[in-house]
Amino acid sequence: MADRAGPRRYPRRPQDARCHPWVQSHRRSGARMNIQTQSENIGALMEALATAHAAIDNVGQDREVEVPIKDRNNPGQFKGKYKFRYATLAGILHHVRPELTKNGVWYTQFVRSGEMVTRLFHKSGEWMDSGQLPMPDIKGSPQDIGSIISYFKRYSLTAALGLAAEEDNDAETGEREVSFRAVRSNGREQATESAPQVEEPPMGWGDWARGLINAVADQGSNEELDALRDTNKRYINAVQRVDRAMHADIGAAFTGRRAALDKNAAF
Repeated sequence: MADRAGPRRYPRRPQDARCHPWVQSHRRSGARMNIQTQSENIGALMEALATAHAAIDNVGQDREVEVPIKDRNNPGQFKGKYKFRYATLAGILHHVRPELTKNGVWYTQFVRSGEMVTRLFHKSGEWMDSGQLPMPDIKGSPQDIGSIISYFKRYSLTAALGLAAEEDNDAETGEREVSFRAVRSNGREQATESAPQVEEPPMGWGDWARGLINAVADQGSNEELDALRDTNKRYINAVQRVDRAMHADIGAAFTGRRAALDKNAAF
């Protein structure tokens, strides 16, 4: 007679304390859903990645965007500009491709269970999933969707390869990692003279958005995130009319942090 006790439960894969912490994190990510996140052996892949990584410098920002700052006291007038730099996906690929292919490594990216995943391959047939990032429920125009997907692809790839991007050092910004702002379609700037008049943060939209996204990563609970959102609600609502890509980045940061907090809470 068939066993009616229920579906068979498979034990979790035991953790190997001797393996690299990077590998342990990949195993934990897939263990809850019995998802295979790497090939049986990854020794050749890890050796090739280590060799390639030693030869790859941090990625520099290859695109600069200049956005005019409206003078809210004088409609139609501008009181200055601000600039920010970020590494495009094409720029990152151009930077890492030679050393990866030289060592027989390449990758593909896909969405699985609400996460952007970068899968690294080796010519030996070994592979490993890495750079998992929780993604928000994507809505909006094709341009908005493309910006968000590109944002997560860039961050997932640099995380998988253990790279940071460098921004030009200056007295105001210093060195930062890859810009939190998503790639604009065709590089078009949306803060133009025809944009609606909205109240701008005293430090400017660019510095405000970067500061807010950095603050999101420091929050330790959903309650703290709610408080941070409410404190900045006026500007968050306003930036949607000024720069939709920036607004999408802020939304992705909040969604990603909430997903990370919920995942941590499960343990």
